[in-house]
Amino acid sequence: MESCLDMEDDLDAFQLPIENALNAFLSDVHIGAGASESSRQSSRFPIYADPIHTATCSLNVPNDKASNQSSFHQDRDGDLDIPRKGRKLPPIRLVLTLSHAMATPLVNVGQQLWRGSLLLMDWLIHNGKALHGQNILELGGGLGAASIVGAHFGAHMLCTDIGLTTLDLCKLNIDRNQDWITGSVRVCSLDWGHIHNILDQAESTQRNSFSLCLDDIDQLKQCSIIIAADGKIQAAVKSSQI
Repeated sequence: MESCLDMEDDLDAFQLPIENALNAFLSDVHIGAGASESSRQSSRFPIYADPIHTATCSLNVPNDKASNQSSFHQDRDGDLDIPRKGRKLPPIRLVLTLSHAMATPLVNVGQQLWRGSLLLMDWLIHNGKALHGQNILELGGGLGAASIVGAHFGAHMLCTDIGLTTLDLCKLNIDRNQDWITGSVRVCSLDWGHIHNILDQAESTQRNSFSLCLDDIDQLKQCSIIIAADGKIQAAVKSSQI
Protein backbone atom coordinates (compact mmCIF):
# COMPACT_ATOMS: atom_id res chain seq x y z
CA MET A 1 0.00 0.00 0.00
CA GLU A 2 1.17 3.49 -0.75
CA SER A 3 -0.27 6.06 1.61
CA CYS A 4 0.53 9.59 2.64
CA LEU A 5 -0.81 12.25 4.92
CA ASP A 6 -2.52 15.21 3.33
CA MET A 7 -0.59 17.80 5.32
CA GLU A 8 2.70 19.68 5.31
CA ASP A 9 5.77 17.48 5.77
CA ASP A 10 7.46 19.74 8.30
CA LEU A 11 9.13 17.89 11.16
CA ASP A 12 9.48 21.14 13.13
CA ALA A 13 5.78 21.96 12.92
CA PHE A 14 4.83 19.79 15.88
CA GLN A 15 5.50 21.38 19.27
CA LEU A 16 4.44 19.60 22.44
CA PRO A 17 4.29 21.61 25.70
CA ILE A 18 7.22 20.48 27.83
CA GLU A 19 5.03 19.82 30.87
CA ASN A 20 3.12 17.21 28.83
CA ALA A 21 6.08 15.70 27.00
CA LEU A 22 6.70 12.87 29.47
CA ASN A 23 3.04 11.85 29.58
CA ALA A 24 2.15 11.98 25.88
CA PHE A 25 2.86 9.63 23.00
CA LEU A 26 2.88 10.69 19.34
CA SER A 27 2.73 8.24 16.45
CA ASP A 28 5.43 8.85 13.85
CA VAL A 29 2.64 8.68 11.26
CA HIS A 30 1.33 12.01 12.56
CA ILE A 31 4.62 13.89 12.96
CA GLY A 32 4.35 17.19 11.13
CA ALA A 33 0.65 17.77 11.72
CA GLY A 34 1.38 20.86 13.79
CA ALA A 35 -1.22 20.29 16.50
CA SER A 36 -1.37 20.43 20.26
CA GLU A 37 -2.26 17.47 22.46
CA SER A 38 -5.90 18.45 22.85
CA SER A 39 -6.70 19.06 19.18
CA ARG A 40 -8.16 16.63 16.66
CA GLN A 41 -6.89 16.41 13.11
CA SER A 42 -8.27 15.01 9.86
CA SER A 43 -5.81 13.32 7.50
CA ARG A 44 -6.33 11.76 4.08
CA PHE A 45 -4.71 8.49 3.02
CA PRO A 46 -4.81 7.71 -0.73
CA ILE A 47 -4.67 3.97 -1.39
CA TYR A 48 -3.65 2.76 -4.82
CA ALA A 49 -5.55 0.19 -6.86
CA ASP A 50 -2.75 -2.35 -7.29
CA PRO A 51 0.55 -3.21 -5.65
CA ILE A 52 3.39 -1.10 -7.03
CA HIS A 53 5.93 -3.20 -8.93
CA THR A 54 9.30 -2.12 -10.27
CA ALA A 55 10.61 -3.18 -13.64
CA THR A 56 13.82 -4.58 -12.15
CA CYS A 57 12.24 -6.95 -9.67
CA SER A 58 10.32 -9.94 -11.04
CA LEU A 59 10.23 -12.90 -8.68
CA ASN A 60 9.58 -16.60 -9.49
CA VAL A 61 10.37 -16.22 -13.19
CA PRO A 62 11.15 -19.55 -14.95
CA ASN A 63 14.63 -19.77 -16.42
CA ASP A 64 13.32 -20.05 -19.97
CA LYS A 65 11.56 -16.71 -19.57
CA ALA A 66 14.33 -14.93 -17.77
CA SER A 67 15.65 -13.37 -20.95
CA ASN A 68 12.36 -11.53 -21.37
CA GLN A 69 12.51 -10.01 -17.89
CA SER A 70 14.59 -7.19 -16.51
CA SER A 71 17.53 -8.51 -14.48
CA PHE A 72 18.12 -7.88 -10.80
CA HIS A 73 20.40 -5.03 -9.78
CA GLN A 74 22.41 -5.37 -6.58
CA ASP A 75 24.39 -2.97 -4.47
CA ARG A 76 27.91 -3.63 -3.18
CA ASP A 77 26.53 -5.64 -0.26
CA GLY A 78 24.55 -7.93 -2.52
CA ASP A 79 21.15 -6.44 -1.59
CA LEU A 80 18.53 -5.71 -4.22
CA ASP A 81 18.82 -2.14 -5.43
CA ILE A 82 15.31 -1.20 -6.56
CA PRO A 83 14.83 2.15 -8.32
CA ARG A 84 12.08 4.17 -6.68
CA LYS A 85 12.20 7.53 -8.44
CA GLY A 86 10.26 8.15 -11.59
CA ARG A 87 7.92 5.20 -11.12
CA LYS A 88 4.40 5.45 -12.47
CA LEU A 89 1.79 5.04 -9.76
CA PRO A 90 -1.36 3.01 -10.41
CA PRO A 91 -4.77 4.69 -10.10
CA ILE A 92 -6.03 5.58 -6.64
CA ARG A 93 -8.60 3.05 -5.43
CA LEU A 94 -9.91 4.94 -2.44
CA VAL A 95 -8.99 7.82 -0.15
CA LEU A 96 -9.53 7.27 3.57
CA THR A 97 -10.40 10.39 5.56
CA LEU A 98 -9.55 9.74 9.18
CA SER A 99 -10.13 11.89 12.24
CA HIS A 100 -7.50 11.30 14.89
CA ALA A 101 -6.08 12.78 18.08
CA MET A 102 -2.55 14.05 18.58
CA ALA A 103 0.06 13.14 21.22
CA THR A 104 -2.24 11.24 23.56
CA PRO A 105 -1.57 9.69 26.95
CA LEU A 106 -0.80 5.97 26.81
CA VAL A 107 -4.37 5.00 27.67
CA ASN A 108 -5.64 6.82 24.54
CA VAL A 109 -3.07 5.81 21.93
CA GLY A 110 -5.86 4.04 20.02
CA GLN A 111 -7.02 7.50 18.94
CA GLN A 112 -3.96 7.84 16.69
CA LEU A 113 -2.97 5.94 13.55
CA TRP A 114 0.11 3.77 14.00
CA ARG A 115 2.49 2.18 11.53
CA GLY A 116 1.21 -1.29 12.46
CA SER A 117 -2.22 -0.32 11.17
CA LEU A 118 -0.72 0.74 7.83
CA LEU A 119 0.94 -2.67 7.52
CA LEU A 120 -2.32 -4.42 8.37
CA MET A 121 -4.15 -2.35 5.76
CA ASP A 122 -1.47 -3.35 3.25
CA TRP A 123 -2.11 -7.04 3.98
CA LEU A 124 -5.86 -6.57 3.54
CA ILE A 125 -5.37 -4.76 0.22
CA HIS A 126 -3.12 -7.49 -1.15
CA ASN A 127 -5.65 -10.15 -0.13
CA GLY A 128 -8.71 -8.10 -1.04
CA LYS A 129 -10.33 -10.60 -3.41
CA ALA A 130 -10.36 -13.28 -0.72
CA LEU A 131 -12.11 -11.02 1.82
CA HIS A 132 -15.50 -10.75 0.10
CA GLY A 133 -18.24 -12.17 2.30
CA GLN A 134 -15.87 -13.10 5.14
CA ASN A 135 -16.74 -12.37 8.79
CA ILE A 136 -13.66 -10.72 10.29
CA LEU A 137 -12.96 -9.67 13.88
CA GLU A 138 -10.53 -6.82 14.45
CA LEU A 139 -9.02 -6.50 17.92
CA GLY A 140 -7.81 -3.06 19.02
CA GLY A 141 -9.39 -1.43 15.97
CA GLY A 142 -8.55 2.12 17.08
CA LEU A 143 -9.56 4.55 14.34
CA GLY A 144 -11.23 1.81 12.30
CA ALA A 145 -8.94 2.21 9.26
CA ALA A 146 -8.24 -1.49 8.74
CA SER A 147 -11.90 -2.39 9.18
CA ILE A 148 -12.87 0.20 6.57
CA VAL A 149 -10.40 -1.33 4.10
CA GLY A 150 -11.67 -4.83 4.84
CA ALA A 151 -15.28 -3.72 4.36
CA HIS A 152 -14.28 -1.97 1.14
CA PHE A 153 -13.51 -5.42 -0.26
CA GLY A 154 -16.88 -6.78 0.87
CA ALA A 155 -15.99 -8.23 4.28
CA HIS A 156 -18.31 -8.02 7.29
CA MET A 157 -16.09 -6.45 9.93
CA LEU A 158 -16.59 -6.48 13.69
CA CYS A 159 -14.28 -3.66 14.78
CA THR A 160 -13.59 -3.75 18.53
CA ASP A 161 -11.70 -1.66 21.05
CA ILE A 162 -12.22 -0.16 24.51
CA GLY A 163 -12.97 3.37 25.74
CA LEU A 164 -16.00 5.39 24.71
CA THR A 165 -13.95 8.25 23.23
CA THR A 166 -11.94 5.86 21.07
CA LEU A 167 -15.08 4.02 19.97
CA ASP A 168 -16.85 7.30 19.15
CA LEU A 169 -13.88 8.34 17.00
CA CYS A 170 -13.90 4.95 15.29
CA LYS A 171 -17.61 5.20 14.52
CA LEU A 172 -17.10 8.73 13.17
CA ASN A 173 -14.47 7.44 10.75
CA ILE A 174 -16.69 4.56 9.65
CA ASP A 175 -19.48 7.03 8.88
CA ARG A 176 -17.15 9.45 7.06
CA ASN A 177 -15.91 6.69 4.75
CA GLN A 178 -19.23 4.95 4.21
CA ASP A 179 -19.12 5.56 0.44
CA TRP A 180 -16.09 3.27 0.16
CA ILE A 181 -17.73 0.37 2.03
CA THR A 182 -19.37 -2.49 0.14
CA GLY A 183 -19.56 -4.90 3.07
CA SER A 184 -20.37 -3.80 6.61
CA VAL A 185 -18.69 -2.58 9.80
CA ARG A 186 -20.05 -2.86 13.34
CA VAL A 187 -18.14 -1.04 16.09
CA CYS A 188 -18.23 -2.80 19.48
CA SER A 189 -16.61 -2.55 22.87
CA LEU A 190 -14.45 -5.61 23.55
CA ASP A 191 -11.50 -6.03 25.90
CA TRP A 192 -9.71 -9.05 24.48
CA GLY A 193 -7.78 -9.39 27.74
CA HIS A 194 -11.05 -10.39 29.43
CA ILE A 195 -12.61 -12.57 26.76
CA HIS A 196 -13.70 -15.12 29.39
CA ASN A 197 -16.67 -12.97 30.46
CA ILE A 198 -17.85 -12.00 26.99
CA LEU A 199 -21.31 -13.50 27.49
CA ASP A 200 -21.69 -11.51 30.71
CA GLN A 201 -20.83 -8.36 28.76
CA ALA A 202 -23.53 -9.10 26.20
CA GLU A 203 -26.17 -9.70 28.89
CA SER A 204 -25.19 -6.83 31.18
CA THR A 205 -27.80 -4.21 32.06
CA GLN A 206 -25.12 -1.48 32.05
CA ARG A 207 -25.03 -0.91 28.33
CA ASN A 208 -24.21 1.78 25.76
CA SER A 209 -24.43 1.98 21.98
CA PHE A 210 -21.17 0.03 21.62
CA SER A 211 -22.01 -2.81 24.01
CA LEU A 212 -21.91 -6.33 22.64
CA CYS A 213 -25.29 -7.89 22.01
CA LEU A 214 -26.22 -11.52 21.39
CA ASP A 215 -26.22 -10.90 17.62
CA ASP A 216 -22.62 -9.73 17.93
CA ILE A 217 -21.78 -12.97 19.74
CA ASP A 218 -23.29 -14.91 16.85
CA GLN A 219 -21.13 -12.95 14.41
CA LEU A 220 -18.06 -13.63 16.54
CA LYS A 221 -18.75 -17.36 16.27
CA GLN A 222 -18.80 -17.06 12.49
CA CYS A 223 -15.56 -15.11 12.21
CA SER A 224 -13.08 -16.92 10.00
CA ILE A 225 -10.32 -14.31 10.34
CA ILE A 226 -9.05 -12.39 13.38
CA ILE A 227 -6.78 -9.39 12.77
CA ALA A 228 -4.86 -7.04 15.09
CA ALA A 229 -2.38 -4.31 14.23
CA ASP A 230 -0.55 -3.90 17.53
CA GLY A 231 -0.07 -5.48 20.89
CA LYS A 232 0.61 -8.93 22.26
CA ILE A 233 -2.61 -10.92 22.29
CA GLN A 234 -2.65 -12.75 25.60
CA ALA A 235 -6.14 -14.22 25.40
CA ALA A 236 -6.99 -17.19 23.23
CA VAL A 237 -9.66 -15.77 20.97
CA LYS A 238 -11.20 -18.55 18.91
CA SER A 239 -14.73 -18.90 17.64
CA SER A 240 -14.99 -22.34 19.24
CA GLN A 241 -14.28 -20.84 22.66
CA ILE A 242 -16.91 -18.08 22.54
